[in-house]
Amino acid sequence: MQTRLIDTEDDVDACARVALEMNSGLRAGHPWLPSRGVGDYADRIGWMVREGRVFGAFEGEDLLGYLGYFVIEDFRCAGRGAFSPDWCSGVVGGADVRALTRSLIRTVLADCQDRAVRLHAVGVLAHRDDIRTELELTGYGRITLDAGQHRDVLRVALAAAVPGEPLSVSIRRARAADASALHTMSSHLHAHIAASPVLMPMPDVSGPSASEWTTWLAEPDAAAFIAWSGDDPVGYIKAQDPQFDVTFTVHDERVLAINGMYVAPALRRHGIGARLLAAVVREAEVRGKDLVSVDCETTNPEAFAFWTRSFEPLTWVLERRW
Repeated sequence: MQTRLIDTEDDVDACARVALEMNSGLRAGHPWLPSRGVGDYADRIGWMVREGRVFGAFEGEDLLGYLGYFVIEDFRCAGRGAFSPDWCSGVVGGADVRALTRSLIRTVLADCQDRAVRLHAVGVLAHRDDIRTELELTGYGRITLDAGQHRDVLRVALAAAVPGEPLSVSIRRARAADASALHTMSSHLHAHIAASPVLMPMPDVSGPSASEWTTWLAEPDAAAFIAWSGDDPVGYIKAQDPQFDVTFTVHDERVLAINGMYVAPALRRHGIGARLLAAVVREAEVRGKDLVSVDCETTNPEAFAFWTRSFEPLTWVLERRW
């Protein structure tokens, strides 16, 4: 087996076929996911060849697996890092996953080290426990989860959810006048993410400013909902079309992507989060979107427990630093 750079159109097409095979395996368990074609992956892998690095493992002329990455100057506020998205890693069916994964990781880590990069993160489709295991044995740990669910499944599950102690809380859509309240709550969320046990590097825990919230609320695809206890804001949720930093498996016009939620600590476990999520599900229905997605830090115990009750894992991101 030889490992070399991917640099021809034929090589890119071979990688794209492996990516499609990987995605088809995920969709076999989640048929509600958007369908893909070879061209969808060829376009992205071609971009990676131009803007980053892609390595393939070959037996003669046959591609057995590949792994590509590009450099992000400040990856998750932790400095210069290399990122391998879920669409830029894969192995062919029936191949020796252990040998391939370790060979490709060895090559990529050496390449990163030569380029003064000291952090590597890689996305792995959730059904590939075998690949994830090999990464974990090579020093990688899970840091984020991308998950999704069909809107109708969420609606049924949320209708059956019963809060432990009913509270007098109202949910309404956020308006520009609510920007200051959203800023305050998002600053609490950022402080929570910077503290134990999440401990994500956060050079600024103030969160988006009120003016940034005002700008975001004016975007045509943006939707936010606030939970109010009397005149006090006690939680929020925000969503929009899938952004560049979420798994490619949910990039589709049918998807509404949740990208932030907060509930005041004293009022958690009272069903406020479920009611906020229900508001997003109703928004998805109004917009004609039949899938809802979310991404979260695996090191955030409350968030991870909440989202995995209702959503199916789609992609794990694992990270190694040295």
